[in-house]
Amino acid sequence: MKKKDYLIFGNHRLWKQFLPIMLTAGIFLACSDLTISDNDEGRHPEKGIPRASLCAERTIGKSITMQLTLGESAATSAAEFYLRSNLPFDQGGTVWLEFSGDEFVREYSESTGVEYKLLPAAFYKFKLGNSIEISAGAVESERNRLIVSTKDMFGNVIAPGRYLLPVVGNAGSVCELDGNPLLIDLTVREPYTDPDGYELYKGKDMMTVFYVNTSMFDPRLANDMVIMTDWGDGDSPKYGIGNIVNLRVASVSLDETSGRVSALPSNDLRFILEHYTQRVLPVQESGRKVCICIESGGKGAGFCNFTDEQIADFTASVKRMVDKYGLDGINLWDRGSGYDKEDGTEMNTTSYPKLIRALRQALGNQKILTVVDYREPTAYFDDVQKTGGIAVGEYIDYAWHGYNNPNEFLQVVDPWAEDKPYHSKKYRGTKIAGLDHTRYGCIHWAPRKSEIGFDLEPKQWCEDNRQNALFVFYDIESILQHGGADSGSFFPGTFLRSAYNMKYAQEVGRLANLVGVGNVTTQYGKWLKNW
Repeated sequence: MKKKDYLIFGNHRLWKQFLPIMLTAGIFLACSDLTISDNDEGRHPEKGIPRASLCAERTIGKSITMQLTLGESAATSAAEFYLRSNLPFDQGGTVWLEFSGDEFVREYSESTGVEYKLLPAAFYKFKLGNSIEISAGAVESERNRLIVSTKDMFGNVIAPGRYLLPVVGNAGSVCELDGNPLLIDLTVREPYTDPDGYELYKGKDMMTVFYVNTSMFDPRLANDMVIMTDWGDGDSPKYGIGNIVNLRVASVSLDETSGRVSALPSNDLRFILEHYTQRVLPVQESGRKVCICIESGGKGAGFCNFTDEQIADFTASVKRMVDKYGLDGINLWDRGSGYDKEDGTEMNTTSYPKLIRALRQALGNQKILTVVDYREPTAYFDDVQKTGGIAVGEYIDYAWHGYNNPNEFLQVVDPWAEDKPYHSKKYRGTKIAGLDHTRYGCIHWAPRKSEIGFDLEPKQWCEDNRQNALFVFYDIESILQHGGADSGSFFPGTFLRSAYNMKYAQEVGRLANLVGVGNVTTQYGKWLKNW
């Protein structure tokens, strides 16, 4: 077998033999580990012969994941390809890029259990042609940019599906080259549209915010939260709700040696974000804004005791996360920080406001920045002298209270209406300086059993404060996941119906679709965690 033949995967039997082993191990072995070539002449890398590998940005192992969504205009994705050597190249020259065919894709599909198709040549190109130039004395080659598109030069559109493009290098006599392929793993999808054609409700009389616990649910649960207006009328229009969807949870990560901090997604949240196209993008395409809820990590470091250096570190890590995963913003909830730890740094009243200001400046005005008003961390946000002259409300879009105990009656916390009978007798809340009253959420609902609901206070509040109708729903759930078959009170529409005197109600054709005898439902557990 000639070496070039192997590099373009002419020997499929050999590749088929080793592919499952490599996939199981999570690595790709070097070409020289698999072949005996008649032109190796007994040379080995440890004897001083430069040996190069084909590399690319954005790789996980030897795979590059790309996602494209079909639309009126072409969608594109790109990656920079280059060669990296263990030693400086002895000579300059050209390395040619070559691609395997259908048989390799078929064998790879069988090994992975994923039905791939070979990416048609019409939908990709290298900007500088199918080659990479290397220079004598360098350890990295010039770079060539691979561009993948949903449309070809004639306007033809690629079909939705999963595609694979294995890329290898043919160096000839220019250098020793690792023959392992770089795999372009491309997903092409249709944009999300509501299956029933429901639009997101954007009326000024009601704005809804959801939390989704990613340790239990897929974010796409939010897309199935639907209400109908004018309850009782068969022709009533139906709308989706959940204008903002906060995914839980990321937390403050503290390096106790260096003192540096960052925002760290939980394992479940990280999985969701790494599968953004499948699990997050459909929620955004429905019109909803997807944000990350960031809490404290319980290690004594939190928003209220960051140093200026830690504020800069944390802000930079948040921006990287928002930009990397295409998020619409963040939600800050300082709870469980552990400020009372013996070896911890004391709280102060300027750190949190400075962090909020820094985040706004870093994220810009196009991203959403919200804050949960909860206990000591925010209790002084009404006093600009304590916050170092920073009016926090000028830097955030919305705030809402965090007093949402599911084992007590729903609390109406309205700091601007403390003299009203519907205001909580237990919790105060904070008039955040610079924040308009209408941008404060006084209702924060948490899943509860049917016997723990609410009294007349929410109705009274709604009647008096229609201009301030911001409703927050904590950890939305699939049907019957909480409190048994007679519960149902966790549905946002159930609460809205009661609060608004049946103006709004949960639409029964989606999550609340009870069929058959008793409480048998086709929607039980929909969107439960499946990873």
